[in-house]
Amino acid sequence: MTAFAAGCTSLSSAAELTWSVSHASAQCSISEPGVQLFDYKQGQQYLNQLQKKQQQRVIGKPKMKHHVAQEQAVLAINMGQRSSGGYGVIVQKAALSENTLNVHVKWVTPGPDSFTSSALTSPCTVVTIDHPISKEESDSIRIKVYDQNNNLVLQS
Repeated sequence: MTAFAAGCTSLSSAAELTWSVSHASAQCSISEPGVQLFDYKQGQQYLNQLQKKQQQRVIGKPKMKHHVAQEQAVLAINMGQRSSGGYGVIVQKAALSENTLNVHVKWVTPGPDSFTSSALTSPCTVVTIDHPISKEESDSIRIKVYDQNNNLVLQS
């Protein structure tokens, strides 16, 4: 993996990033589709807010604990409000090239004969990336999210 020079996000070739899922839910209470990249402090705050929302909806659910290290960044991918269950986002690969973070996901939709809940959902997945990104860098890096058919589904 290629490391960032202090204050520099420009890389000569794509650097594949390691990451782990910090949060995935069918109910993230975010009505618009979108993608956001956070530095470690903002990422920790974002995960804490998701945790509070989750605890308010489910009584007796064990408390989730997330810790974002200074050498990490947080990426949130939101599908927006959907008319039923059966939707989700599964991150498969993330790579940084120049000032663009390219993320490949499996964009899950219910099949035509699927039985799903009729409740409104707002699926999201949040991943912690093992790569330091400053607040300034998180604001300037373009993000492109591609589905399993290599179609661009989200960008910022």
